Amino acid sequence: MGLDMGDYEISSAEIDAKINASVHANFDVEGDIFAEGGDAIESRDLFDSIYYSIEVSDMNLSPLNTYLIAENRTTNLGDDVAPTYLSIAETSLTFSDPKDIAFYIERVLQADPGHDNFTILLGISIVCADNSDQGDIDEVYEARFKSLNLTFSYQKRIDKTSGLLWNQEGTMINYTNVQVLGAVVNFDFKIDSDWNDTTSSQFSEFRIYINNKLQVNYPNVKFTSYNYSQHSGNFIEARSGGYDVKNLIPLEENITLSIEAYIGDDFNLIQPVNISIDNVYFVISYKVILPDPPLGLPTAEESKKGKDTVTEAPWLFLIFAIATIVGAACLGTYLVAYQLYFKYPKPVRKVRKYRKTLKKRKAPSVDITSRENGFNDKFKDKVKSIKEELKIGPKETVPKKEGIKKTPSIDSIKKSSKTDKGE
Repeated sequence: MGLDMGDYEISSAEIDAKINASVHANFDVEGDIFAEGGDAIESRDLFDSIYYSIEVSDMNLSPLNTYLIAENRTTNLGDDVAPTYLSIAETSLTFSDPKDIAFYIERVLQADPGHDNFTILLGISIVCADNSDQGDIDEVYEARFKSLNLTFSYQKRIDKTSGLLWNQEGTMINYTNVQVLGAVVNFDFKIDSDWNDTTSSQFSEFRIYINNKLQVNYPNVKFTSYNYSQHSGNFIEARSGGYDVKNLIPLEENITLSIEAYIGDDFNLIQPVNISIDNVYFVISYKVILPDPPLGLPTAEESKKGKDTVTEAPWLFLIFAIATIVGAACLGTYLVAYQLYFKYPKPVRKVRKYRKTLKKRKAPSVDITSRENGFNDKFKDKVKSIKEELKIGPKETVPKKEGIKKTPSIDSIKKSSKTDKGE
């Protein structure tokens, strides 16, 4: 046949065949009076006949897959009683019911590996019964099929959950920090016939997939929503405003959009139906979050204005770098000084300042007055002050009786002081 019938259903089948035959009068049938050898014609229960049959089978002629679809057995061919009936011309057969014939053809096609070949068997069987123990002569001049015509019609079997898919693969959004702001899909479609009248499939629809993930935020568009008489075969928009598929957008992998014509019911396709889509658009908006650009590179706003580079004063970066280094050095110095010096009270700091020199035999650079020298210095200061207070004036005459009291000299005072000190 040249067509794989695996997805088709035989909807109707008809057969027509013509046969003919001619025999001698010694071809005995019930009611004959003439027989060879003078034997009685009624001596046998089985008479002579020709059996015609038409069968369909698979290519292997399997007995279990062979079906009779038409037959004819002669009953009075060879009657020699006037009027004699020694031939038949273009006689039809008895045919099976057309539904049965369609079923048998489907079965034999299913058994074929390619579902496109089957066998038609034409059979002619001649039955000759003996009229005596010695036998008799039964002559058949011809027995044949004059014509055969087998016609059948078929319809495409459309199975539930089958469908057609339009795919388009795009590139990926391969940025590290990306925020998808929105994604919208929409398309136009048309059907070149009334879907209800052609298929009676109420649940067939368009489905949208993003990377094999079905959008479920909105109802899918049913094929029955296309009114052929109203739209006259023109394209209409699938959904006003489109389908929001923001939640389905993947990052760092190629983005694939698929639109499927999904079949929701089993049906037989009576006539071809063309489903068309056009004006498919898929718009994704997203924001890339970038760090501040280094000096010399334009920002996003500057890029939009056509700037390729940004000119910066070279000393500005140098000043910034120097200030950073100086600030870091000052902070480090303060932290070290605080740990080693400023965190101690002032008296402790003085002791810590001389703690190394105090442990050595050599006196510190600061002079420390001994007790003796300090006493002498104090004594000298005291004597000096006494001298200033005891200024000696002119001599006066004093009566002898009372005597004159001597004023102690400086040397005697020193001796007296030393004596007291010794005690």
